[in-house]
Amino acid sequence: MAGNSFEIDKISPGGEVTHFANIKPEFVGPGMAFDSRKNLLIADGQHVLRISRFGTATPLVSGFTRALDMRKT
Repeated sequence: MAGNSFEIDKISPGGEVTHFANIKPEFVGPGMAFDSRKNLLIADGQHVLRISRFGTATPLVSGFTRALDMRKT
């Protein structure tokens, strides 16, 4: 779950909410996706970020002017 504070929280199947990661985006689009290694992929307006299961954010691709969404294909 991502909110206006740009913190990403994890919600367990039982409903427990725990902090997962912080990002400082220009804009976060409506979509997030997980890769095959269960890393979170998210577009922040200028980058596509990979956030590991430990909460570490790494830019995968940069230089966009409006990277707004992710979808799994």
